[in-house]
Amino acid sequence: MQRRFFLKGLGGTLVALPYMESFLLDPKAKAADVNRSFAIFVYQPMGPEKGSWWPKATGALTRDSVSGRGLEPLSDYLDKCLIVRGLGHGLINKANSGDHGEAIASTLTGAKVDFPGNQEWIAKAKAASLDHVIARYYNSDSLNLIVPPKADGPVLSWAGADSQNQPEYNPLTIYKRLFPNGEGTATKPQMDDKAALRKGVNDLIRSQVKTILANPRISDADKKRFELHLQNIRDLENQILTAVEMPESNRKSIQGFSGNAQDKNMRSVTPKMHSDILAIAAATGMRRAMTLQLGPMTLDSEYDDNGLYVKDGFHDQSSHANKIDTLKKVDRLNQKDFAYLLKALSQYKFEDNGKTLLDYGVTTFVISLGLGQNHSRYDLPHIIAGSANGKLAQGKYIDLLPGVTNDSDRSQKRIPINRLLSTIGTVLGVPGTENFNAGNEKTSGGVALAGNLPQILA
Repeated sequence: MQRRFFLKGLGGTLVALPYMESFLLDPKAKAADVNRSFAIFVYQPMGPEKGSWWPKATGALTRDSVSGRGLEPLSDYLDKCLIVRGLGHGLINKANSGDHGEAIASTLTGAKVDFPGNQEWIAKAKAASLDHVIARYYNSDSLNLIVPPKADGPVLSWAGADSQNQPEYNPLTIYKRLFPNGEGTATKPQMDDKAALRKGVNDLIRSQVKTILANPRISDADKKRFELHLQNIRDLENQILTAVEMPESNRKSIQGFSGNAQDKNMRSVTPKMHSDILAIAAATGMRRAMTLQLGPMTLDSEYDDNGLYVKDGFHDQSSHANKIDTLKKVDRLNQKDFAYLLKALSQYKFEDNGKTLLDYGVTTFVISLGLGQNHSRYDLPHIIAGSANGKLAQGKYIDLLPGVTNDSDRSQKRIPINRLLSTIGTVLGVPGTENFNAGNEKTSGGVALAGNLPQILA
């Protein structure tokens, strides 16, 4: 049974509500009948610092196993995470000359990638990505976000062969899409956008909120989650107002607003705003499949581990040069951003078995290039957070190629990412994701693209 609820406020403002177990559901329905599943994919461009990213040993994840490693910022969420090593690209056309373009275009498709004119900047995936397929199953669009700096090139999400789903940089644009200010095709808004943002959507639905909170049928858990949801919306509004430079209250200016959301100096704040948007969208069921790119295809801007811009030249001077200290800072920055997203999802708590929203979905962090120096295509780091309501293992570091230590052998025997994508689609119950974009082909090492990964199942 699927339920989504909205409050309609002044001026037609729509606010989607989080899942409500006691009050808004049919009294005959059970909380377990509500489908809260979702998928979020977070992408880190460029390879990590190979020597310090992985946990110290396979097996149970502990604070000690990630201490001093690239994963250390995830210390508070290790019991919800599964670290997977041994995955690689299965269908490689341009192993050396097209690593960036092919890597990002195949990250969520696992499909072949074409290079018109032999240029990786216009690389094109030849099939839809998993986020798009999941979204279509739920009769929705995927929500695709990206942080600065701006750059051209292929992206993470694909609607089909040669068809990109372009991501959005601007948190304000997405905010307005999720919370329209009562504007229809034949109506004018009750107030301009900036005034509405300052007032806040919560004020526009105040009377409905009071009615809900006063109802004796609402449980304490639902009340807390409802109040948290409203606070998250308000916090996001405040962040947008204070962190994103906006023009004065002029509707035409705002409609054409591009602001500085693509500016490299915004890297320290946009990931947090985007993460809050992702959590609100997942909590309400407004979106079931979402992506967050932590940078463009080829990142050339260097940042410190707080997201503050340092200088350009990262690609050649740090990544290819294997500048260990700089790579470590970027790895920690990206994991801080991922930890913030996990916290945002964990704030939504449910009565049934003490679960949080994080537990019901699959939130996956992907680095689509291996060793930073030579952009290898095997041992691609993957973190899976959340168990899809108990279907996936958690709290472990798993090597899919145990006992294989030689780099050449690991490259040849890499497990195609198709099998991870198939597993995620399957545990989320999405038809047609079995053997995702696999066909009958095999990798050069003879490892089948088809099938799932029983090693990661609970």
